[in-house]
Amino acid sequence: MRLHRLICLGTVLVMSQFALAKLPFTNEEFGAVEGTLDFCSHADAKSASTYQDRKQSLVSNVPEKELAEARRSKEYRHGYDSMTSKFEALPTEEALGACRAFVQNDK
Repeated sequence: MRLHRLICLGTVLVMSQFALAKLPFTNEEFGAVEGTLDFCSHADAKSASTYQDRKQSLVSNVPEKELAEARRSKEYRHGYDSMTSKFEALPTEEALGACRAFVQNDK
């Protein structure tokens, strides 16, 4: 059940992006997505470049200044830490399954 919720959250966050030059989600959602992708990069080292490419593509149209401001916010840190701790609490195989599903759902 937790795996399903993580996959759904990831899918909603990824699919909610807009073609605007500003951050397409809240700072907390941004932190959650980056926390997920960073966790997955470490947990699934063989596919680390896939997760990092996905991370970059999510914000490719966002000015670096806006990204830096978002990453400094309390909301970003809360989302990042919250998602990371949720993944760390999962059994390894379940976490890896959620990671792989997260990037596959966007293809």
